[in-house]
Amino acid sequence: ICVSAISTSMNDFGTYLRNLRRSKGLGLRELSLMVTTSTGPTGITHAYLSLIESGRKPAHSHQILHVLAHTLSVSIIEMEMASRG
Repeated sequence: ICVSAISTSMNDFGTYLRNLRRSKGLGLRELSLMVTTSTGPTGITHAYLSLIESGRKPAHSHQILHVLAHTLSVSIIEMEMASRG
């Protein structure tokens, strides 16, 4: 797998996540708080969400994808498919 393909995939997922979050009327901090509330101290910071959305960090953890899917009211299958590009 080439690095540019990975970067494009992360950017695509970041765009998907940003659009989904905005469609729910949520800011980064609001989503972060909702995720942290549902997962406890292992939540996701708004800074980390920003890095995912900008394509600078992958959301490779199944746990992160599952929590985001639940919090944003989409199926885990949809979230995983989006994360794979």
